[in-house]
Amino acid sequence: MKPRSPLQRLIIAAAVAVAAQWLLSWLFAQVPGISTLEWQSRAGVLQAAPLLATLVAMGLGGWMAGYRFVGVAVVINLLLWLMTLLVLARLNATLEQGTLPHHLVRALRFNLPGILGGVAVAALGAATGAWLRQRRVASRLPASPP
Repeated sequence: MKPRSPLQRLIIAAAVAVAAQWLLSWLFAQVPGISTLEWQSRAGVLQAAPLLATLVAMGLGGWMAGYRFVGVAVVINLLLWLMTLLVLARLNATLEQGTLPHHLVRALRFNLPGILGGVAVAALGAATGAWLRQRRVASRLPASPP
């Protein structure tokens, strides 16, 4: 089998990271110590299980594709949040009076800590995975003579 191009590695890493994030979010939500851990403020709620799932999944993507995956991880996370916010706004619009943009702004305001935390953790996970990959590759190279 011929080696994959960087673009192919990015696409495969993105698919694996999204699948891993979905699976790990579900798994971590089943763990009692993690599922109930959250930080609450006036701005909103920050839950540990989704953040940990994002960190591990995007770390896996970074390990598979290298440092180029950091930007992809951030975009993936933002797109997942955009879909979530649209669903929340649409549900609220059917239950309460108001326009869809009004409900979208409310959902965005309440979920802002989760969005910012998720984006930061996605970038950190991807960069850490890429760094681990780089260390692994560097350790396999023969030592250069002095």
